[in-house]
Amino acid sequence: MPADTMTALLLDAPGAPQTLRLGRLPRPDPVAGQVRIAVHACGLNPVDSVLIRTGVARWQWPHVPGLDVVGTVDAVGDGVSTSWLGVRVAVHHDLRRPGGLAAAVCVDARMIAAVPANLTAAQAATVPCPGLTAVQLVTRSAIGAGSRVLITGAGGAVGTFVCQLAVAAGAQVDGVASPVDLERLARLGVHRTIDHHSAGVAETLRRWAGAGYEVVAELVSSGADTAPLLGYDGTFVTTVGRPDLSNVPPFTLSPTAIEVALGAVYEFGTDQQREDLGSQLGALLRELEVGGIECPPFVEVPLADLPNRWQAKSEGAQLPKLVAII
Repeated sequence: MPADTMTALLLDAPGAPQTLRLGRLPRPDPVAGQVRIAVHACGLNPVDSVLIRTGVARWQWPHVPGLDVVGTVDAVGDGVSTSWLGVRVAVHHDLRRPGGLAAAVCVDARMIAAVPANLTAAQAATVPCPGLTAVQLVTRSAIGAGSRVLITGAGGAVGTFVCQLAVAAGAQVDGVASPVDLERLARLGVHRTIDHHSAGVAETLRRWAGAGYEVVAELVSSGADTAPLLGYDGTFVTTVGRPDLSNVPPFTLSPTAIEVALGAVYEFGTDQQREDLGSQLGALLRELEVGGIECPPFVEVPLADLPNRWQAKSEGAQLPKLVAII
């Protein structure tokens, strides 16, 4: 095989995970401000499933998906310190560019963070997108000591990190999740949990809310049904689209609405905001190493097996987070 080509998982057109195929592409070279990563692992998130089905205007075909990348820096572009060479790093990558389901990928050097030695590549690959989304959610909604917080989708990857960060900040957290996640969430410090399939969920949440939550974090939908659980001057935050406050009459609860859109930082954020996210990712990885937080459940999947496993998950198979091993 030519030394200047690499194995990659390729998407020829927008479609389902099963349409991905193994192929070969030229190995990329970093431009100014980038590093090249020899990829060890790539974590998948719901956004990856959305993107491969819809495509992105900036993509060239075939496209390599994969946003949460872990691997070793083996080349640097102009303006990037050579001290990064040989360092194992993690990154949440730019969705407009070829991704990490490949032997190598070039990424923005401002967004990378060193991976502690005691973490596996797969563990680290569970962190970037859900962990940084959780950091943005907790900080922007000002969750702190004494906050009463409701989290829907609490057992997912983002929810796992939000719950832990909110509990660490001193909040009282209630969570709605799948039954397989309830015991784990209780162990992570969640105050009350309920199976989202249970009868009377809406009634239970109204009872829990009392005078209203300070923060409702909606990780499953845009949230019209849960927004009324806020108290006066509360904060409604969602990670899955524009917050829907249509069930909150005007001039009543006076809510604050927050939309978290992590990936948009590449196109609409500032250099400083991108650097800050790199620093926050490093802090999350260090907390994971020392046991201050734990990563969501995951399963390692060889790259060649990923299309079928990803397809099964997209069709409802009860699989944990998928991490491709390159």
